[in-house]
Amino acid sequence: MSRPKNPLDRLIDSTYDFGRIMRQQMLGGMKVGAGANLLHIHALFLISEQEGLTMKELAKALHVSSPSTTSLINRLVKIHWVGRKHDEQNRKLVRLWLTPLGKRILKEKHDRRRDILRHIFSHLTPAEQRQLTHLHEKLIRTLVAHSSS
Repeated sequence: MSRPKNPLDRLIDSTYDFGRIMRQQMLGGMKVGAGANLLHIHALFLISEQEGLTMKELAKALHVSSPSTTSLINRLVKIHWVGRKHDEQNRKLVRLWLTPLGKRILKEKHDRRRDILRHIFSHLTPAEQRQLTHLHEKLIRTLVAHSSS
């Protein structure tokens, strides 16, 4: 029989478990474009935040190689989620934007995530929800401070 884990290890394990289950839930509702994955959704999110993003900027934001980004964008263009065109001032640059279908898919995924989390958090009391909010905000501040140093 193994020893009980210390509280920090339990927290780490439960955080991984929560993330894994959320990823499974998020992909569970994918209807359009069978074979889509969270990288596709993340790319849509990044492009939506900065319409006209270049392929190189997207590769950097996704932490993947340029050839991988090209393959990813080829797939997203093929399923009509993303459009691309050459920059008017510098024809070497390819700019990306979301198509109406890509915007709809991203909104559906966002709404699905909110619905899943709303359901999960509804099992907490209002006091527990406030406490979890406080802890999340504290962790976010820590992450932001750590990333800027």
